[in-house]
Amino acid sequence: MNLEDLKQLAQNANVQAFLRVIRARESGQGDNAYRMVNGGGIFSEFSAHPYAGLTTTHGGRAAGAYQFLPTTWGELVAACPGGDFSPEWQDLRCIQLIVQRGAMPMVLAGKIEEAMIKLRPTWTSLPGASESKIGWTVNLALAVYREYGGVTATDQMAADLEPTKGKQMPIAALIATFGPLIADLIPQVAKLFSSGSEVATRNVAAGEAVLNAVTKAAGAVNIQEALEKIQADKALQASVQQAVVTDPVIMGLLEVGGGIAAARTAAADPGQIAFYKNPAFIMSLVLIPLIYMVVYAVLFDAAAGWSDEMRSVVVTAIVTGLVSSITGFFLGSSLGSQKKTEIMKG
Repeated sequence: MNLEDLKQLAQNANVQAFLRVIRARESGQGDNAYRMVNGGGIFSEFSAHPYAGLTTTHGGRAAGAYQFLPTTWGELVAACPGGDFSPEWQDLRCIQLIVQRGAMPMVLAGKIEEAMIKLRPTWTSLPGASESKIGWTVNLALAVYREYGGVTATDQMAADLEPTKGKQMPIAALIATFGPLIADLIPQVAKLFSSGSEVATRNVAAGEAVLNAVTKAAGAVNIQEALEKIQADKALQASVQQAVVTDPVIMGLLEVGGGIAAARTAAADPGQIAFYKNPAFIMSLVLIPLIYMVVYAVLFDAAAGWSDEMRSVVVTAIVTGLVSSITGFFLGSSLGSQKKTEIMKG
């Protein structure tokens, strides 16, 4: 590790914030922290460690913002010669020591709790270490870290998934990532995320609608938080499931063959299919002649010997059937469809 490497690391925001965490219980955050002597007192000369050349057993004291022992400081200088005991060099030597102890990758990645565990033998004031004061917890240390601009790995992950205006994971990526999990938790919408699904491949808005509905129903800020809450709470899972499958937009997406809207569109545009190809027209051609034949035979074929009572029954049945069919079609299909649409909108 050369001087240029140390200076480059010193520019990293996570490294700078972590140095503040070490200082919090070693010396403090003030300017005098760089002049502090363990046990009390302030030194004024920065040309070298105030106890350079002495060992701990012969009167050497820890000094500076990071409370370097004179022997530790000497080893760091021997590994990377140069400099003095000024604040800039104290920061660089602290970074050098973090590198030597194998904790720098954790610091750079924002894995601060792991880094503190790794460095407890070196700085015994860190939370959980042998000389850590009561009340100096990991959470308080993380608060200091964030106060000075550090970002933990967890914070970074949340920021990457947070649907903010300026930074958002593409909706297709969100669907690909969380769609299968949503399908497992809410089987009713599984077909929207299935491989080869028309909705999944042609209408990304459909997947987005489901993600938004799940997030809203779970009272979460993003889909990841929503799914974590649902997995941890079965009652919430049932509530979200009910809210999603009754959502008007989702109900429309789950309709077979395009749903009510598609059926109404087809009905409103007869030109979509030739009338003579319509199944209803073909069935009418087959059945209506039979009706005429029956009516003629009953009413006008005197040789058949039908009684007046029988003629009355047949006529009543035919009239009733026609009226029921006509009213059932228009009221059941058109009016019923309209009513369902109004209910969904409500």
